Amino acid sequence: MSTDEPNTAYLERHHTHYLFVDDGNRLTNGENKAVEFCTSLCKALSKPMIKQGWAIPVVAVVLNGGVDVLEAAQKFIRQQLPVFVCAGSGRAADLIGLAYSLRLKYTGL
Repeated sequence: MSTDEPNTAYLERHHTHYLFVDDGNRLTNGENKAVEFCTSLCKALSKPMIKQGWAIPVVAVVLNGGVDVLEAAQKFIRQQLPVFVCAGSGRAADLIGLAYSLRLKYTGL
């Protein structure tokens, strides 16, 4: 599916549910409210329910991105949520990939 209109996006027709979280605003200290909400929501979803004993698998995916994506990835990692980085997709993803490969090269960790 594609669109000919600029600055538009489409929804994948095979998905049944969507959750949009972005008010387009930033707090005065520069933190994005949407990132705070997403990390809190994902952390809550990934915890096993006491009675049911199940948890929803959650993973953040970094494709390209800017400073806001670096901040979001950091928040996910601090909440002990997994982050999948697609190194080679550009910008933030490449920076994270480079940092990781340098860490492996020089520390072996």
